[in-house]
Amino acid sequence: MGKFWIILIIQIVIILIIVSQKNGYEKGSREWETVRLCKTGMCFAIASFGFGLFGFILAFVSFILGIAGIIKGQTFFGVRVIAASIILPILGVSMGMVF
Repeated sequence: MGKFWIILIIQIVIILIIVSQKNGYEKGSREWETVRLCKTGMCFAIASFGFGLFGFILAFVSFILGIAGIIKGQTFFGVRVIAASIILPILGVSMGMVF
């Protein structure tokens, strides 16, 4: 099993962990929607690692979701999403991890 498949499996596991985490806010509230946006952005940011040009497209979507999270009120989570959307695709391409 090559290193690319191992990285892909690790990405899938991390995304499943993020998706399965319970949102502590009341369903339908503004905070609940904001956390959901940021969780989706983080999943896109993690998926952008190692996919080359397609990864940069995913990172751009993640960046926009991070900005939306900041605007809606989850500043800390939005900043983490933005940072991950910038760092992960560049790190993946610089390591030569292109699927």
